[in-house]
Amino acid sequence: MNELIYFSSSDVMIKAQYREQRQSVRYFSHRGLTSEEREAVESYIVAQIEDVYAERSREIRNLHYLGVDEELQLHLHRVHKKNQQESQLQKEESIDQAVQDLISRSLSNYYFEQIGYALIEVRRVNASAEYAIFAQERTETLRELVDAYNLYADKKVTLEQVLSKNRNDDANLN
Repeated sequence: MNELIYFSSSDVMIKAQYREQRQSVRYFSHRGLTSEEREAVESYIVAQIEDVYAERSREIRNLHYLGVDEELQLHLHRVHKKNQQESQLQKEESIDQAVQDLISRSLSNYYFEQIGYALIEVRRVNASAEYAIFAQERTETLRELVDAYNLYADKKVTLEQVLSKNRNDDANLN
């Protein structure tokens, strides 16, 4: 086992090398470790190795801290950069989603209002002698508005539901 391990709680990068024949672990850090950090690192390394090699029933005989390895600073820098990029990407995705939700709600409201205006026009035309001339045109306009409303409101309203509701309202008005 030759592994890089990042401890975010103490911002430490570790390189651990397990030598199975000797049953020993050597590890390095990107900076000097406090006694508490060494204790946490060693506990983690021992637990990881025991998990991996449990079926062979081998224990670690030696655990050696070999000090600072300057090369690990580069690996730590990469981890920081990756974390910053992921954080920025999550923020951008969150903003994009919020903008998309706002657009959808606005368009949903717009098409809902347009359906209302079209229904008012249908009522006015129903009351006049020009009904037959405009009926097909108004029905097609309403169909397009209902389809657009469904798209942005994420609903499944049908033209028949809109027209039957309008007819029920007309019946209640008479």
